[in-house]
Amino acid sequence: MSRKKGYEKLDIHIYFAQLEGPGGPVKIGRANDVSLRMKQLAVPLPYSLRLLASHRGTSLYVAGYTTEKHLHREFSADRIRGEWFAASERLMRYVRFVSTDAGRAMVEREIVSEALTDTRP
Repeated sequence: MSRKKGYEKLDIHIYFAQLEGPGGPVKIGRANDVSLRMKQLAVPLPYSLRLLASHRGTSLYVAGYTTEKHLHREFSADRIRGEWFAASERLMRYVRFVSTDAGRAMVEREIVSEALTDTRP
């Protein structure tokens, strides 16, 4: 089965992980291997970390941003520090959306479409 044009640009995974308890802060990060990254993050944290969702993204700069940086910018009003964000209704609505197969597929199609139409060198 051949891959659709542009999907090779989806070279990383974007993940959303939340510290223990409802309303705990959410980390928006990227990794080649989300399971391994979750294990690495769990070591220095005083609370358990739960993976909420993940989807494929690109480490290429599209419209000036990687997928991870675009999401950091999109949710900047909720930023606590670094890659940690308050679990706002808007952020959690996005996380619930990409938790579904249809939502994840839609987001990944949009990323591919933007990567294919970005004309900057």
